[in-house]
Amino acid sequence: SNISQAVNSYTWSSFSDAAWDSSTGNCGLGWQLRDAEGTCAESSSSHRRFVTSALVAEALAVKAVVNAAVSSHVSSLNVYSDSKALILLLNSQGQDVALKGILHDIHLLAQSFTSISFKFIPRLANAHADSLAKSALYYLRSNPLRDE
Repeated sequence: SNISQAVNSYTWSSFSDAAWDSSTGNCGLGWQLRDAEGTCAESSSSHRRFVTSALVAEALAVKAVVNAAVSSHVSSLNVYSDSKALILLLNSQGQDVALKGILHDIHLLAQSFTSISFKFIPRLANAHADSLAKSALYYLRSNPLRDE
């Protein structure tokens, strides 16, 4: 119907990725927000220390981009991640001890949208977020003693 098409035409897309270094616990997060036409509205990266796993890092990246979409007053959002395990947890409302707080935060943020869906995409389709995440991790590697 025309109504559902009108709603869908306002659906934004988010892409996020994390690069995690198991030897240090450092991670880089990268994400991009695209409007309904597919134009990049915002993209950003950040880095964190003392992250316990790759899955936690991926969840932090999703939380960051969903938070940005809330701040941009997006009402309908497709959230894409190349972490199959994370998308499964988000869609099943599953629990994971290490992720408990972050998953809770994402589900709380999700309530701000009229519609939100979490979808898996292959890593190759997520190249922009992947490169942002890797650059952010590389920054930490090259500035090991710099304070946040």
